[in-house]
Amino acid sequence: MKKEGEKWRYVGDGIYERTKMNVLVAICAAIYAATLIPFKGFVLIPGVTEIRPAAALPVLFGLLFGPAGAWGVAIGNFIADLAGGTFGINCIFSFWGNFALAYIPYRFYFGIKGKEYQNNKISGKLEIIVYLGILLISSAFCGVLVAYGQVMFKILPFYMMFFIILINDTVVPAIVGIPLYNILQTRFIKWRLDWISIMQIEEKNNRIKRSAKLVMIICGVIGASVWGIVSEYLDVTYELKVMLGGIFIIFTIILCLSSDIKIEKS
Repeated sequence: MKKEGEKWRYVGDGIYERTKMNVLVAICAAIYAATLIPFKGFVLIPGVTEIRPAAALPVLFGLLFGPAGAWGVAIGNFIADLAGGTFGINCIFSFWGNFALAYIPYRFYFGIKGKEYQNNKISGKLEIIVYLGILLISSAFCGVLVAYGQVMFKILPFYMMFFIILINDTVVPAIVGIPLYNILQTRFIKWRLDWISIMQIEEKNNRIKRSAKLVMIICGVIGASVWGIVSEYLDVTYELKVMLGGIFIIFTIILCLSSDIKIEKS
């Protein structure tokens, strides 16, 4: 039971506090699914993954719509798998992998710049480097989640799935992500449809604490990625391979979901 006046919290960021955020989840899911489904025929690994021009959308939705964009991307990918003939056990892991594609970028940008990050366009060498670095981390974590799912069910080796996803989800947004964000960012802020305006947030932790958390997230993603690749070439048991990878993943997820955000009372 929630007390009178208390607001719902979910994934650390109170997504269910605003009707607009729920609507944005549905819109993001519909757009993402609609752009994924037509390319389901361009298969890279049958029943697992395909060429994805829609890979430009998760980072865009995450930066603009925060947690609503992350949930929308995850649900949209699930719908596309269901409608496009790639539905299977791997959908569980691709759901959360796609969630990470949108969730990691907005959490990193908020962690680095605070709630003012959406007032600035991505321009200049340093900001472009930061964008590409965050994009690489989010794609790597998506690859880790999906690839370890393949390892758990002994479908594909880790490195094969990991590198396909890393490339697939990095190249397109690296090329078109920045101009798309810069074009749409001004308009959505003007219309007050960005997640920061809707949620009326305050920063809960200072920049040093937020940055320390981001460094630990990066270490978790790198640790899971390196162990997944190296363990394929070491004489280790299946149980050890999955267990140690799972520890890195759980460590990273806990850090990702611990909130740096406080919702203003309304």
